[in-house]
Amino acid sequence: SYTLYLTAKFCVGVFCAGNILSIFVLGNELVGKEKRGLFGVTLQSLFAVGIVVFALIAYYAQHWRQLTLLVSILGLPFITYHFFMPESPRWLMARNRSSEAIEVLEIIARGNGKVLKTGAICSDSSKKMSASKSEGLLDLFRKRALFICTSIQIYSWFVNSAAYYGLTLAAGSAGGGLYVTTALSGAVEIPA
Repeated sequence: SYTLYLTAKFCVGVFCAGNILSIFVLGNELVGKEKRGLFGVTLQSLFAVGIVVFALIAYYAQHWRQLTLLVSILGLPFITYHFFMPESPRWLMARNRSSEAIEVLEIIARGNGKVLKTGAICSDSSKKMSASKSEGLLDLFRKRALFICTSIQIYSWFVNSAAYYGLTLAAGSAGGGLYVTTALSGAVEIPA
């Protein structure tokens, strides 16, 4: 039914946005600081590659039901990542679960060929935990300077997103065929 389709698409949109953000943050926590830039660029480039691949899939599965089913089936294996990804060490430390955080950090250190010095982590984080106060989303709007910076950032995200998605969605009307122009709009993003 149409209602079920709309509900499913809404859930996909919500969960995909949350996954992209959490993957970016967690991935940057898990790689060393020397590799964070490379990780961020690679992750964003994969989004552009996804547009190209999606255009290719859509060319062969042109009926919307087939396309939706095929893309959903292709995405199913990625659900298993949630069972294998370690929890964020920072989040665990913020929740006073330091023994679990140390286990995750030891796994990361082994993967990087390093040895973790746990004593420094526990003593340093306990000092920071006791000294820090609770912060929330509304704190971004309490001080004038932070309010201005936050407002500018929100406006910038809105304008950039509107321009980006406007150009991406309008690619099909640029001439040259819907699938080719959509694939090209994704391909030009890869080096960017």
